[in-house]
Parts: sequence; structure tokens; C-alpha cells
Amino acid sequence: MNGKKSYNNKQIEMFLDLELYIPAHHVARVIEAIPGKLLLAHYAHYTRGGRSSYHPKMMLKVILYEYLKKLPRCWRRS
Repeated sequence: MNGKKSYNNKQIEMFLDLELYIPAHHVARVIEAIPGKLLLAHYAHYTRGGRSSYHPKMMLKVILYEYLKKLPRCWRRS
């Protein structure tokens, strides 16, 4: 597992399919596709000490969505 938390965005099974509620040209679909095209082999090695980290693809999606939606960052000073 390389010290990372498992990441599978298709693992949640609910009584409804969230994909049906997201429009075809929504920014979330673009953000979903971008990290799949990047080579993140540089981040494959992780030390075994400490708490397991989040998957780099998942974190990149969060940062991209935050940036594109201009959401406030907790570390940004006003």
C-alpha cells in the first residue's frame, strides 16, 4: 500500500448514482480526468513512519477544484 490510504472513487455504492446528477460539461468531470493523465510515480515512495498519507491524485483533485471554484483556503490570510 506504500503508506498511502487506499483511493478508489468508484467504491461507494448508494441507492442512487451520483454520476447521473453531474452535468456532462461540469468542471468536476474535467478535474476527475486530469490526474489520471499525469505521471505521479515520483510520489510512489513513502516512508513507513507516521500516519498514512492521502493519495496524491485525490489531493490534486481537491486543490484543483478549490482553485477553479475560488474557494477560500484556510491558510490564506485575508
